[in-house]
Amino acid sequence: MAAAQAGNFVVAADGFAQAAQAMLASGDRAGAAASLSNLSMIKKLQGDLPGALQAIDQSLDLRASPKEAFVYGLMNRAAILDELDSKDAIMAWMEVATQYDDVTMAAFPLAHCTGATIKHHPHGRSIDKAKSVMAEAANATPSQRIGIVAAIGQSAGPIGNHFLAQAIVLMVRHMEAWNPSIAPFWELFVDRIGPGSDLALAMCSLGLILTSMKNGTPEHPVLMSRCAAVLDRVARARGVTIDTVLTMIERDPSLFTNIEAELRAIVPGDSWVV
Repeated sequence: MAAAQAGNFVVAADGFAQAAQAMLASGDRAGAAASLSNLSMIKKLQGDLPGALQAIDQSLDLRASPKEAFVYGLMNRAAILDELDSKDAIMAWMEVATQYDDVTMAAFPLAHCTGATIKHHPHGRSIDKAKSVMAEAANATPSQRIGIVAAIGQSAGPIGNHFLAQAIVLMVRHMEAWNPSIAPFWELFVDRIGPGSDLALAMCSLGLILTSMKNGTPEHPVLMSRCAAVLDRVARARGVTIDTVLTMIERDPSLFTNIEAELRAIVPGDSWVV
């Protein structure tokens, strides 16, 4: 773990693999499952998605983890399958959903399941499925609703960008909901539409305004780091400095005021679920 925290992923991966073997040999199945789960995380950070999938499968096969860790492992597996563009992600997310009794908690994996279904079966009745998931989350908080609709767009891949756009619309309408859990969806949207686009510049304006509202809270440093990373990508895409990007945002208030109209233009008329 120390090697992982230091960014030495090769050493960390080897250490977790050896630990898992040693624990299995000593009969510590729970310890082995935890080590394999950590190995999966490291493999994913290394960009070795097949290796990450193999490690998490081995961990889950041991059936030795506490319930919470087991569900986390199932979610990790589903997310890896999503990144591998595997149709197996559909059933993997469904399996995660069955682990929850609470309908709002189940809505998150169901949203990912719907997104994966849209990705692999784009001509199906995807909007009906998405609307059904959102209906199940009727009592969710604004932050949860943002996360749920964004999860559809994330797992759907680029063809689900209009779901991410709807999530951003909700962020504009419920600015108080901005937090480190939903910020990655805002960041993903910027990457999907292209950091060099005019809309990406508007997204930077939105992110900075939302984050400024969290000034003085424990969440503020994390949110600022997200904003800084996105500003850097936008600046690089435009071939300018971050200071130049900030100046462009400061000089054009319409970047923020026109956001919802620009987002609405992305969403087909019959595709609204929020």
